[in-house]
Amino acid sequence: MDILVLVIDPHVPARRALIEQLREWDVFAIGVATAREAMDLIVKGGVFDAVVVDEMPDAVVDSRSFVRWLRELDCDIPVAVLTEQAGMRKPMEAPGCVDILVKPPAYGFVAEIIAEKVAAFRAHNPSNCPRPRG
Repeated sequence: MDILVLVIDPHVPARRALIEQLREWDVFAIGVATAREAMDLIVKGGVFDAVVVDEMPDAVVDSRSFVRWLRELDCDIPVAVLTEQAGMRKPMEAPGCVDILVKPPAYGFVAEIIAEKVAAFRAHNPSNCPRPRG
């Protein structure tokens, strides 16, 4: 199954490590530093099977705002949130967050979760996100 994941993480080493980990498990990944960059990619026609986003609580556009924006596009793809808070276990309040992953995630775990969530999503949705309106 071909999977394309959008990784959003402002920390370059963490973003690169996650992308490499996903690629080792045959999951294609594109990485950006900010939610704003991710939004630009999607508006320009980027279509992804899933998103892994750092919590980014201090960012101009944080992870919650990004997920709300994504859902306003009627885009229901799986979203996993990366956090440094080991005690945080339930998905964010924004609808559609499928999992909370503690940094650094265990080797192979992210790819496994993403593949599982994308397979479930595809079983109920024949295509990825629709192209943005307007």
